[in-house]
Amino acid sequence: MSLIRSESLNKIYHTGNEEIQVLRDINLDFEQGKIYIITGESGSGKSTLLNLIGGIDNPSSGSIWFRDQDITHLNEDALTRFRMDFIGFIFQFHFLLKDFSAIENVMMPALIAQQPMAAAKTKASKLLAEVGLSHRENHYLTQLSGGERQRVALARALMNDPPVIIADEPTGNLDEGNTRLVEDVLFSLVTKLSKTLIMVTHNSHFKTDQYTHYQLDGGRLSQL
Repeated sequence: MSLIRSESLNKIYHTGNEEIQVLRDINLDFEQGKIYIITGESGSGKSTLLNLIGGIDNPSSGSIWFRDQDITHLNEDALTRFRMDFIGFIFQFHFLLKDFSAIENVMMPALIAQQPMAAAKTKASKLLAEVGLSHRENHYLTQLSGGERQRVALARALMNDPPVIIADEPTGNLDEGNTRLVEDVLFSLVTKLSKTLIMVTHNSHFKTDQYTHYQLDGGRLSQL
């Protein structure tokens, strides 16, 4: 059963008199609990596509459906609630708050959603254990390595128990060793929790028999 689907999705940017079409007639169908990898050259529109799926940006035409709701017709307040309840984001840069500890950063989405402090702290601690960082709960940004920061960001993305995790080049700033570690933790955890993972990446070492693999080229999406 479809969790997310798009119909004839297009995105056009206007710069002066120039019209740049980044995405062309994208039709996709993502199911619950599966992993989707999207690759493509830099500037191919991968991040734009994720922003549309995640309700951060609006398409020029076409529609995006989450279950039975067309999110392209939601107002900004409804989109904010949609993102808070249903989408967990992981970006190339971790966007952790430097004045807060690891566990406080993980708790943040729950606190914004006005969940009880004690319950949020308990869940954040469990998530940090899941990503192998129990011993770093009270460490601050300057005390964490790049790979550790991204694992904290992963735990934060899972805090409100969203059905979908959107990852935009989550290992783009990491060395090979940390890339493999973060990917292994990410894939094993979303599988364990039956999350839908949609990830864009430059890496090409993924096997298509393990994950559904798409390529974005010339604004068009094709399955490999």
